Amino acid sequence: MDRSKSDIKLVINCSLCGKKELQVIKKDDDELMQCLSCGYASSNIYLGDMKTNETFKSLEEDTKKFAKESNGQIWIPAVMSMPVGVYYPHSFDEDKNLKWAFSPIVDILEEEQKHYPKPDGGFFKQRYDLDSEQIFDFFGEGIIRINNQYEEEISLKAPKDERFVQDSV
Repeated sequence: MDRSKSDIKLVINCSLCGKKELQVIKKDDDELMQCLSCGYASSNIYLGDMKTNETFKSLEEDTKKFAKESNGQIWIPAVMSMPVGVYYPHSFDEDKNLKWAFSPIVDILEEEQKHYPKPDGGFFKQRYDLDSEQIFDFFGEGIIRINNQYEEEISLKAPKDERFVQDSV
C-alpha cells in the first residue's frame, strides 16, 4: 500500500468553536478541514491571512463577510447543496454569532419556467425558495432539523407495504 496516496482522517478540536467536531482529511499534500459543530471549513489553499491570501481575495464579497481567521488559516462557512434545498450562512446576530438558513427546492410552474432560463438553453424546472427560508442559530441544529424534515417527507411519500399494515379491529 502506497501511504502517500492514502487518505488520513482525523477528528480534532476546532480552533474556532472548541468542539471536537473538526473533521480533517489529508491526501498527499492536500488537507481539508470541516467542523460539524460550527460549520466552518478551511484547507491548505487558505493559509495565511485575508489581506494576503490570493485565493481568499478572489472570493465573492458575500462569502468574505462571513470568513474568520484562526491559527494562521482563513475559515469559510460551508454552503451545502442537498436534494431538498440549500443550507448556507445567513447573517450575524447582535453578538456576532453566525445564523444559518435553509431554503427548500420547489417546482417551478410550467407557465413560470420562462422566467428561469438555463445558460445553455431551456428552462429550469426547480429553484431554491428563498422566501421560505428557515433560520437556525447553530449549524448543527439546522442540519439535524433538515435531516428530520427530509426523513419525514420520504416516509410520507413511501408506498405502504400491505404485508405490514395491521387492520384495526
